[in-house]
Amino acid sequence: MTHAPEIAPRPQRLAALAGLLALWAALALPAAAQTAERTAPDPGPNGFEMRCHFATACSEAAPCEATDVTAALSGRIGGLGAGLQLARADLSLAGRRVEAIGTLSGPGTGGTLFLQGGAGTERHYLAIARSAARYTVHAAEGPVSTTYIGTCE
Repeated sequence: MTHAPEIAPRPQRLAALAGLLALWAALALPAAAQTAERTAPDPGPNGFEMRCHFATACSEAAPCEATDVTAALSGRIGGLGAGLQLARADLSLAGRRVEAIGTLSGPGTGGTLFLQGGAGTERHYLAIARSAARYTVHAAEGPVSTTYIGTCE
């Protein structure tokens, strides 16, 4: 009888994973604080708030067309070191709220923010470089995706 070889996790990978989990736990707020944060105008020293306006919508099933969609983004960032920060945010768009996580790279130079979130059969992706923004919604039903092009300030 043969046995499958045991694969021992590398200590470096475990240390990196433990570090990311510890950072994520530090960024996650208790439920009461999350409720207070959503209603409070000041997101704190590690917080950020943005308004995004999307003027173009492109669907895989149709040509791009003009649109007028506005989104609010609020969240928190925490350092991973060497110009990379972990980001946790809420994206509010058309009465819906999407919780997202991602990274902010190069925060001292205008940075690039990448976020992803969603649940069920939808996934949401937001990329902001300086003020240019791309927001894509992928739906498993269909499947179909729509990308909104605009700016965030």
